[in-house]
Amino acid sequence: MIQGAPQATISEPVASGQKPNREGGRDCEIRNSEMSDRQSSDDEPQLIAEFKLNEHSSKTFPAELVGLPGIRQQLLLQLYSPDPSHPLHSDQPQGTPGKYKVIFTLNRPGFSLLADDCYADSASMQGDSHLAIAKPAHPHPDLPEGTHVKLTSEIFGSELTFNCYPNEKGFFGKAELESIEAASFGDAALRAFKGLTPALSSMAFRYDLPLNIYQVDVVDLQTGSSRLSIVKAFQETPFLGDPTRLLDSEFLRYGSYYREALNNGNPNYQFLCFYKIIEGIRERRARLIAEARENGDPIPAPDRQRIPEDRGDQVKWLNTIFFVKQHWDDISLRALFPRESLGRSIGNLIDKNSELHKTRLKIAHAVLESGEPTMSIDDAFDIEHVNKWLPLTKCIFAASLNVEFPDKFPDETPKAGTVRLYRSKRFSSMAAGDHTEYDPEPGSLEYVRDLITEVKNGKVTMPSFNLDMTSEGIREDAEGNPVVIYVGMEIHEDGSEHHLFTGYFHVATSKFRIYRRA
Repeated sequence: MIQGAPQATISEPVASGQKPNREGGRDCEIRNSEMSDRQSSDDEPQLIAEFKLNEHSSKTFPAELVGLPGIRQQLLLQLYSPDPSHPLHSDQPQGTPGKYKVIFTLNRPGFSLLADDCYADSASMQGDSHLAIAKPAHPHPDLPEGTHVKLTSEIFGSELTFNCYPNEKGFFGKAELESIEAASFGDAALRAFKGLTPALSSMAFRYDLPLNIYQVDVVDLQTGSSRLSIVKAFQETPFLGDPTRLLDSEFLRYGSYYREALNNGNPNYQFLCFYKIIEGIRERRARLIAEARENGDPIPAPDRQRIPEDRGDQVKWLNTIFFVKQHWDDISLRALFPRESLGRSIGNLIDKNSELHKTRLKIAHAVLESGEPTMSIDDAFDIEHVNKWLPLTKCIFAASLNVEFPDKFPDETPKAGTVRLYRSKRFSSMAAGDHTEYDPEPGSLEYVRDLITEVKNGKVTMPSFNLDMTSEGIREDAEGNPVVIYVGMEIHEDGSEHHLFTGYFHVATSKFRIYRRA
């Protein structure tokens, strides 16, 4: 199987990490994002892609983000000039004091507005909800065309007015705050969030409807740059055999809370699920110690794990607690490990009066226990606090479960492998669903190079490599078919070759399409 299907990009638009061909041709770069070693400084976001304005026709784009899936993060679309004297030559991606526009895009819970790993600004997608505010969804006969709703709230001693716009069907899709004075992107988002969410809660109660915020766009009105609040999609992963054979009912009780957390996008509920597992594991260990003492058996060793301080140790720790491996860059590591947590033991972080324990109590008291609420679900500052500690809480859960049930986390050492890459200019075509696949004719394979790969858990991970599009003759004929295709043959220990994949460059999408072979 091929992990992280490689994609090809050409020199227009310029993708992150791509270099021009010195011979005047164009480079076709086949990349696996997990192999990237790009790093970012403490005050600089990760560059995913860059392009010239006249090369960019759509604001919907694919992006392979780093960090934990299912966790909210920020994506900055920055208008940038390399000229140091130009106003757009900004070295402050967090934003500067001034006026900002904030747009909240809604969706119906359970229905995403975009495909996985595809992102867009608010102008490039329609929001949605169950609340009809305009024709044709609204039944009122005298409602004027093109109507929208205004919501006004008072926050920080001033009034904020939100324009609530319908989608093409007439349902409430977006709420826009035209202008607000703020110190940064984050400050503008917090102020607008605190102004809008009480109104959404009131309408949800009145009409008995969910009003879910799918994405928050903050636009710097001085520069035109914007920041999108998004959630990284979960990684598509191959099935590697029936896992229930390794599990027992005790372990599955903890696993059920984990699945519940992943299925629910609410950070407060996710935090409670993860923390419930951590607390349960702690109680289980205390019970096993008591039983061992009573029976005269060896006492289980305590869990003495500490949050790593060194970047290399952090990556190593993460790769031991998550079965599906991924790339960790500096930005994702800083988001996973708050500065206050570094070097502290897991026990210290979950003890009474610790940050995680206090957060658990605030959420539990607000949602589960009797009495007056101690926090507002609409309070952006509390939400920011939960989002700060949620990724690490998920990691602590995985680390604790790994220590408590070590036999349930089988680890396989990566093995070096080789994939031999060939080209073919004589091949046949066949329709395969919504696309066309190509098979090389016998005797048509021309050797290109060997690719040293990593084989682990039944997956083959390939490194990045470049193909010169001009010298290789990568193009399409008059019927839109490729002129050259590529074949990857996996080399077995006995020297035999197994047809692993076939790929070709698709000009219309500027992608290198790869399909596996049986």
